[in-house]
Amino acid sequence: MNHTKIGGNKLNLPVVICFFLFDKNINLKDRRFALLSKHKYEIVNNKAWDKNEVVKFSSDLPKFTKSNLMKELKQINK
Repeated sequence: MNHTKIGGNKLNLPVVICFFLFDKNINLKDRRFALLSKHKYEIVNNKAWDKNEVVKFSSDLPKFTKSNLMKELKQINK
């Protein structure tokens, strides 16, 4: 589990990254999410246009729905 540090205290909070894919007309085409403690990733050597680091996930990510998110969160809390 990833840890979030707030004011010197470590909290066991999952880090969730959500991805939203839009087409040219700004219609939502896909939505996915990753839990950093569960989904394997690697840092890619190049930087994004905004100079942030780029990560690549090793496998397909689950569809971002309430039921999928709850299922994944329950699995990491076992």
